[in-house]
Amino acid sequence: MPPRSWIASNGPREQKDRIMKTRTEVIARTEARSRSRRIAANVKANKDNLPTCDAWAKMNIDPTEGGPNLNLAMCEDAQGKFHYATTPREVGRNLKQEQLPLKQSWESWDDFDEHTTDQQATDLHLEIFKVPRPQKCSKVYCTVAIWKYWFLVGKSHIVAKQKTEAKAKAASKTLSRAYVYLAKQVELGTPQARACLKIIEDSCKDGQVTESVLKDAIIKRAAELKTRQDPWRIFQYYRPSLIAAGYIRHD
Repeated sequence: MPPRSWIASNGPREQKDRIMKTRTEVIARTEARSRSRRIAANVKANKDNLPTCDAWAKMNIDPTEGGPNLNLAMCEDAQGKFHYATTPREVGRNLKQEQLPLKQSWESWDDFDEHTTDQQATDLHLEIFKVPRPQKCSKVYCTVAIWKYWFLVGKSHIVAKQKTEAKAKAASKTLSRAYVYLAKQVELGTPQARACLKIIEDSCKDGQVTESVLKDAIIKRAAELKTRQDPWRIFQYYRPSLIAAGYIRHD
């Protein structure tokens, strides 16, 4: 059996990636808890003297509460607009595609708070909220309020969100496409393929049927496919062969 050191350095790539991902997630959760504790400590220390500001209230900003946004990265472009994502690299990559120079960035609210002086926080508060920083407002509360404002006006570059939006857009586009049944002698040997073709034929009342209507019909007549699987997935499996055989086509 090879030594343990050999296994550690030459193990499966998937296992290494999984371990690194787990470590990263643990570190992120620990940092998030640390940030939340810092804010909670400020609240506890000043529970009878918490800062208030009408400008915050109008924007539904509460700097005495934490939140997931504190863990995300923030970047400012050369035009003074703000962008956020999981990491500054994500934002930088998108800004480069949009040909927008990057002015400055922060890994998280922690990074912003650490590299912002008390006077800078005061000046930013006045610039953003158009009112002086409240007397009872500590630097932590001030930087959290500023950070949350940037998220209100900033642009998201979170990859998962972009992929979801793109997927939804593509799905809405395909659901509107039309299928046409091409009448010809059927020589399909697979019962499920024949059942799919029969449903398409019955659904083409005006010579064609949209994908959204066809999907509803296939789901309603799932019993004809004699399967426990998702009926729409069954149709998607046979669709290429039905098109190749010349039984149907779509625009």
